[in-house]
Amino acid sequence: MAVYIQKGDRIDYKNDTEAVIKSGDVVAMGTNRIAVADCQIEVGAVGTLALTGVWEFPADTSSAIEFGAIAYWDASSKTMKAAQSASEIPAGICVKKKESSTATVLVRLQDCLTGTAGA
Repeated sequence: MAVYIQKGDRIDYKNDTEAVIKSGDVVAMGTNRIAVADCQIEVGAVGTLALTGVWEFPADTSSAIEFGAIAYWDASSKTMKAAQSASEIPAGICVKKKESSTATVLVRLQDCLTGTAGA
């Protein structure tokens, strides 16, 4: 039997890395999803990650991202990209067209592995 725990738009997360996670940092959840740190999370501490919402991210300036297209997080460059290669993670849906020269993009975080947007 399932037991309700929380709404799920935000979750507790223990920072098991060797670096402080700053508020607004992107945290990869495996290779199929990202979350955004709601607060600074010290090494070994528990903090909160946001799983939904529209966020402004730094973006790759070499290409546009169309309204409604899936945006992909590149952890190496710490930017959103229009296309996925082996290392980019599906992040969510672009909610305002990003021109190629624009350095930021508005993305609604995806709700599940199917690429649908979060509530």
